[in-house]
Amino acid sequence: MTAQKPKKLIIAGNPNVGKSVLFGALTGKYATVSNYPGTTVEVLRGPVRIGSDEYEVVDTPGMYSILPVTEEERVARDILFSERPEVVVHVADARNVERMLPLTLQLVEAGLPVILALNIMDEAETEGVSIDIPTLEKELGIPVVRAAFAKGRGLDELKARIESTKSDAVSRAVTVDYPEPVERAMKEITPLLPVDFFPGVSRRTVALLLAAMDENMLADIERTEAAAGGEVRRIAGRLADSNPAEPVGYRAVVRHREISRRIATVVVPTSDVPPGFREKLSRIMMNPITICLIWSVTSI
Repeated sequence: MTAQKPKKLIIAGNPNVGKSVLFGALTGKYATVSNYPGTTVEVLRGPVRIGSDEYEVVDTPGMYSILPVTEEERVARDILFSERPEVVVHVADARNVERMLPLTLQLVEAGLPVILALNIMDEAETEGVSIDIPTLEKELGIPVVRAAFAKGRGLDELKARIESTKSDAVSRAVTVDYPEPVERAMKEITPLLPVDFFPGVSRRTVALLLAAMDENMLADIERTEAAAGGEVRRIAGRLADSNPAEPVGYRAVVRHREISRRIATVVVPTSDVPPGFREKLSRIMMNPITICLIWSVTSI
């Protein structure tokens, strides 16, 4: 009898949010490190059993967007799109929910089976951040877990949510609309996509990336179907020429930020708990007056 292939669990998120801590908690010492093909970017992989299922856990490089700028972001995006995960755990810093949600929205819009893990929740609460988890789940249409992985909190709940959540049963509530020229280009590109082009990923998201002239995606479609690839490149080029001051990627990121800001305002009310010392210091250091004073002193 052939052994069943492990399911794929991918950990994604910004740099320095605790992804590696979660990876270690799930896999223990059983991990392999290898360079992603054609790059110098290291990717960690390791096994874990959750309930009756075996998973291969993949710790992706830090990323801010699926519209990649760095090689690390491109590798993370390629893993998410090509490895057909059963679950994607988006690890986010609970202290900075508004800054984390744009990536959550992109992952959800891509049709990936996302669970949002709000990590460092203990420090967030100390700093006066209060997050309404049920409302956030309703707004995003995905499971949300409260965690502090460095202290061993939230791991059992995350495993339970992974075990009980089926990717095809997740009801995604967020729809992102883009400026009219971008929407028009996406509608033109979508019918040109080959049937098996990045299966498991929303065709709308694939069309957005192609409209944004993502060179890796354009090369992929040109290899798959040259005629369609040439037409897609023509549409994307026309869109880029129509407004070179605001590239498609920039306009898409702005829309995600606008929506995440609105969601964060609704579900993250300011707590009555006074901010901790670090948060107070951060506010002081980010104050324009403070920045001017520092600049004046260091310029003398």
